[in-house]
Order: sequence, then structure tokens, then C-alpha cells
Amino acid sequence: MVKFYHHELSNYNPVYWSDGNSLLSSKTNVNKDDYEIVECIDFSEFIFSITQSQNVDLVKMDVEGAEIDIINHLIDTNAIDKINYLICEVHDRKNKTLVPGTKGLKQRVKNNNLENKVYFNWI
Repeated sequence: MVKFYHHELSNYNPVYWSDGNSLLSSKTNVNKDDYEIVECIDFSEFIFSITQSQNVDLVKMDVEGAEIDIINHLIDTNAIDKINYLICEVHDRKNKTLVPGTKGLKQRVKNNNLENKVYFNWI
């Protein structure tokens, strides 16, 4: 179970502001007092469960800052090998606390020769 923080303006229009929700309390536009407890899954286990006979062609990831932990976990568990392409929006420009982790992840992707598989900043 994890906390899922709502955008600071979600009280006014929860649907419109839902794109700014995050698992990270350090995100500057979330209300740290307005959250829900949600169940989460292990994304690597999910990937392994659906790739018995073939790889996942494409994962498009926009997880508002949680991408660092998720992609590192995919690499740690070798689930990344079951994904042909992973396109990810990183959030280090908006959330400076993510800069070191994003930089480290990009270096890890390069060191593991995953640059033709993992792409950052699709927008």
C-alpha cells in the first residue's frame, strides 16, 4: 500500500487536475495532506506474468517522478529484457529532488547498453 497524493488544486476539479497526482510527496504541486492509500503491484512481476510467449512491444511511462524506482527495478529483475521499447517522461526539470536519481538512471541505462530500448523525454 502506498500514498497517492492529489494535485494541490484537485479540490476544485478532481478530474481536470488528476494528471498532476503523484506517488511522490516531494512533488511541488501536490497536497501532502490530501492523499489516498492505494494498492500497488510489482511492475516487474506483472511484465513477467504477461510475457510467457512474447515480449511487450512498448511501455509508455508517465508516472510523475516514480519512474526512477520503477525502471531501476525493471533492470534489477531483468524484466527490462521482456520489453522491446520503454518510452518514459522524466520529471527532473519540474522536481529538482529527482535530478540525481534521473542522472544516475540515465547513466545506468547507458552502462547496460539499453539506450536503444529505454528512451527518456518523449515530449
